[in-house]
Amino acid sequence: MTPLKSNHCYAILDEEGMFGEQDGVSGVFLFDTRHVSVLRWNLHGFSFLHGHAESDSIVHYWSRTDSHEQKLLIRRTFSLHPDGVDDILEIENSSLEAQSWKPEAIVEADFADLFQLRGEVGFIRRGRWESSWEGSLKRFRYLAPDGVESLTEVEFRNLTPGAELVIAAKSRQVVELRLRFKSSLMVEGRDELKPQVPVLRRPSRKSPAVERALRDVEALLLTSAQGPVIAAGMPNFVTPFGRDSLITAWLLLDMMPDLARNTLCYLAARIGAKHDRFHDEEPGRILHEVRLNEFSRLNQIPFSLYYGAADSNSLFLRLLDDYCARYGAELALNLEEAWRAAVAWIEGKMASDGYLAFQRDDDAGLTIKSWKDSGDSMSYADGRLATTDIVGVEIQAYAYASLLSAARLSTLCRGGTSERASWCEAAEQMAARFNRDFWMEGQGTYALALDGAGHQLSVSASNAGLLLWTGIVPEERQPRLAARLFEPDMWSGWGVRTLGTQEVRYNPLSYHNGSIWPHDNAMIAAGLLACGCVEEFLRIRNALHDLALSQPDLRLPELFGGYPRSAAPPLPYLESCRPQAWAAAAILFLEYAAEGIAAGEEVFHHHGLEEEPGHEQT
Repeated sequence: MTPLKSNHCYAILDEEGMFGEQDGVSGVFLFDTRHVSVLRWNLHGFSFLHGHAESDSIVHYWSRTDSHEQKLLIRRTFSLHPDGVDDILEIENSSLEAQSWKPEAIVEADFADLFQLRGEVGFIRRGRWESSWEGSLKRFRYLAPDGVESLTEVEFRNLTPGAELVIAAKSRQVVELRLRFKSSLMVEGRDELKPQVPVLRRPSRKSPAVERALRDVEALLLTSAQGPVIAAGMPNFVTPFGRDSLITAWLLLDMMPDLARNTLCYLAARIGAKHDRFHDEEPGRILHEVRLNEFSRLNQIPFSLYYGAADSNSLFLRLLDDYCARYGAELALNLEEAWRAAVAWIEGKMASDGYLAFQRDDDAGLTIKSWKDSGDSMSYADGRLATTDIVGVEIQAYAYASLLSAARLSTLCRGGTSERASWCEAAEQMAARFNRDFWMEGQGTYALALDGAGHQLSVSASNAGLLLWTGIVPEERQPRLAARLFEPDMWSGWGVRTLGTQEVRYNPLSYHNGSIWPHDNAMIAAGLLACGCVEEFLRIRNALHDLALSQPDLRLPELFGGYPRSAAPPLPYLESCRPQAWAAAAILFLEYAAEGIAAGEEVFHHHGLEEEPGHEQT
């Protein structure tokens, strides 16, 4: 499949650059509604020669030959725009005689919901669909029950459907399909434009993998009222997410600071305001996912504004803190109401036992609310799944860091001394409790989680590596934890596995139980660098760069198999998103940080309890 994207519009094409004969997610979409379900040219008698793809276009060459000689060459350019498609055929007659060809194109629009194509069942679409012809213009229209209208207009240029085209000898002709989309959801003057975010700094390494990552980040941008933000990935997540957007923005903080600012403002504008179990909304809770598709808008699924994440609040506070450390206090002042609400939500969740727990939820939302959100990711050593309140290890470390961030943000906003001292004391007490309850001395690492009774999920997982990014790991334990990540059961040679090979639920091509995720490794690498483990940081950086270069598209996938590097090439996880925002950001962060090491710069450090809350103004 070939993914293309331009703002909120995206396309999933087959290997021939067309679609309409395969199941699943294919076609051209706007706001997760399929505006073109079939687009196929009649190329019978032509052979495919060559093709290449950019972020928003493909160019393919097709040839028709006779007696070992080319008669016709078609250069097809399929260009995606924020509001439609241009599909242009340049037909060249290479021969000494006139050639004829009947260029027939099949175009259909079903306005299917993305979740319908992904297998969502139990929802009957009750909107009104119609099509009509007006001269060379064909219109498809869909009116959803909530009044949202979707329109696809198809214009045939230099082409009469069903008519034969005669191309004179040594000449060429051009035919074109021009498709334009309209939607009630589009904001005029904004959503029909291509979003851009300035790149303040970029890695200097001349690597095709780095260039690919830069193009992917730029391609995944989406317009919003708060400025361009980033989509999580294609094909299933062309929408802003809380956790994904925050981590991506943090990884790119030194390179694209405006992305971090826009992301923080976007999430602050949508912070939870009420109690709504269906959407997992609570006052002060940071958004996890937003969708504008029909199923979500009509509350058949909860993702119109969905808040089911346990770590987004902490990541929001950490990103805001680090942004202000680099670029000044203004954003903290502008978002003071939001960041105070976010930390209040964390405190409320921790009020009962001092930890931030989440419950398995068998309703419409996510069952697991940490980044490893598949239903089988939280297991005991014997393979049983945790079913009571789950206290995820990295979620507690993030919460610890967010309390320190809140203290520093309070300083910027001229909060009281007692307020700052209270947050620092809460963080200190949490760190002591955490290091007592989660540490597994025999394994040299931290437990994946605690259950509601305080029992450890005593498996070795990559989550423990994320703790180094937060500063919660005591200095004397840091070298041992770092070394544990590179033991053979955890380190594949391509990266740190999500779950160790000795664990009952280990499966190298599972979603979260043995696969390798580039963004997970980038965050681990950031923590290693903060702790002075430069050699270990470089092992991850070099492995992921090698991995990207091994891929046909030169990009890091969302995830891949956890097989040993010596045993096989990196095997793909077939449902992996490509491109994926935090995977692209991972390679950019690692390259930028590696250059800082070479230059002797302090690229990254975490804030510890010993620091006086505050920032130097810039």
